[in-house]
Amino acid sequence: MRMILHDEIIPRLLLRTAPMAIFILFLFVGICAAEPASSRGQESKERIKPVTVECLLPSQLRSVGDEPPRLAPRRKVTVTAEECKERGGEIIQAPSN
Repeated sequence: MRMILHDEIIPRLLLRTAPMAIFILFLFVGICAAEPASSRGQESKERIKPVTVECLLPSQLRSVGDEPPRLAPRRKVTVTAEECKERGGEIIQAPSN
């Protein structure tokens, strides 16, 4: 069995860790060069507020005790159009502008 010398370990270690160190360096430089946080705050103020709509949600299947399951009535809620779509509802009244 061959003995590993101290002079052989350091170059091998550098060959294994150098690419990761370079990647982390570029990542750090990229993050530091990004847009400052103060200008990001201005963009959020300029964003359009989500539009709320009247949404009719689908009925739910309810079962109580030994009774057979029944459909609960559909519920009308005021949510954003996107949330209405996600919850499987239908828009019944859009805002009048």
